Amino acid sequence: LRTAKQGYSDTLCALGNLEDVGTCRNANLDLLHAAIGISGEVGEIIDALGDRIFVNEEVGDGMWYVALALYAINDMQVRQDLCYEYFPPAPICDEFVREFTYNVNAQLKTTLESKGSPDIALVVSAATLLDLVKKRIIYCKPISYSEFLTELTKFTAHLLMFSDNTRKTLQNNLDKLRLRYPNAYSNADAYRDWE
Repeated sequence: LRTAKQGYSDTLCALGNLEDVGTCRNANLDLLHAAIGISGEVGEIIDALGDRIFVNEEVGDGMWYVALALYAINDMQVRQDLCYEYFPPAPICDEFVREFTYNVNAQLKTTLESKGSPDIALVVSAATLLDLVKKRIIYCKPISYSEFLTELTKFTAHLLMFSDNTRKTLQNNLDKLRLRYPNAYSNADAYRDWE
């Protein structure tokens, strides 16, 4: 995950036009983008369960959204929940990433020992994250950082269960993003890929 965070930091994109926002970010929009993206990637993983190559690619894409969610929740904590404004992104500290990674590894052990269905667990976890973000964005309820990070930890552990080789999956995704966005994320490059 440390590699994912470092490599994705240059290509994180928010909703809206980045040229209008400049170098500033909106943590609510980033969190919403992450939750919607996670849900979309889960659908693509479930749809492609018979194709290991495609599943691994979607796991990498899902990890990009996990990194985006980490940045957003970090911004909310650092800015003391002043996340309706645009700010330069807050630096994310090594300890925050180490603690998240440690918790994911612990959750992986629990997930491996579980007798439940990994695809259902992945869907439920993604839906729970989306619901937490919906309450924040739509109903203006304060977000519980610990509850969100706990669910993001579970989701990440469930997601990584679908990867044959996590390090290779993340590296392939970083390579794809660097090719697609050689200088940094831009809406023009994203639109080109959709056509």
